[in-house]
Amino acid sequence: MRRILLIVSVLLVVAAGCKSSDKEVVVTPPTTELEVAVTELTISHEAQRVEFEVTCNEEFEVQEEVFWLAVVDVREGDTKVVVLNVLANDVAEARSADVVITAGNERRTVTIMQSAKPEVSMEVAIGHRNQTLVSPKWGGEVVSGTIAWGDGADEPYTEGVAHNYADKGNHTATFTMVGATSFEIEKIGAMDSLTIAVD
Repeated sequence: MRRILLIVSVLLVVAAGCKSSDKEVVVTPPTTELEVAVTELTISHEAQRVEFEVTCNEEFEVQEEVFWLAVVDVREGDTKVVVLNVLANDVAEARSADVVITAGNERRTVTIMQSAKPEVSMEVAIGHRNQTLVSPKWGGEVVSGTIAWGDGADEPYTEGVAHNYADKGNHTATFTMVGATSFEIEKIGAMDSLTIAVD
C-alpha cells in the first residue's frame, strides 16, 4: 500500500512539473516605427530635386501617382533620405501631389505643393516721330496689358490697336504686357529708340 501511495505521489509531482513547463510562449512582433521629417513641402515652379528624411525600423515603400513627380532614390543611413525628381510647372496654376510612405500597417503622407509659373511682364518703350503708331504684334499664350502712348492717352491693349498723334513730335509709347514672350514691330517708321525690360 505504501508502495502504491509512493508511486502515485511521484506521478503527481511529475505531472505537476510537466504542466508548469508546458506554458505557451507568446512572441509579440516588434511595433512598426515610421516617422517622416515633414508633412508638407512648398517648392517653386522650376524643375528640381526634393529630399525629405524618413526614420523607420523596417523596410518601407514610397509611392507617388502623378506624372510630374518621381522617386529617384532612397539613400541609406541611420535616417533614410527619399529623393524626388520634380518637373517644371509650365502652367499658371499651382499644383500638389501626395507622396505616400508605407511600412507594415503604418502610413505617412508628404504633400508636395508646387507654385504656378509666374506670368512674364514685358515693358517695351518705343521712342518715335510718327504721326500714327501701330502696336507691335505680341507672342504668348495669353497676352494682356496697357499702352501709354506718350501724349497723355492710355488704353488697354487690343490686337492691332493703333494711335494717331496730333503732331509728328517726339513721343515715347510704353507697352506694359503680361504673358508676352516675344514681339514683332511691322512698321518701324521714324523710330528713335527701343527699350525692353522683362520682369
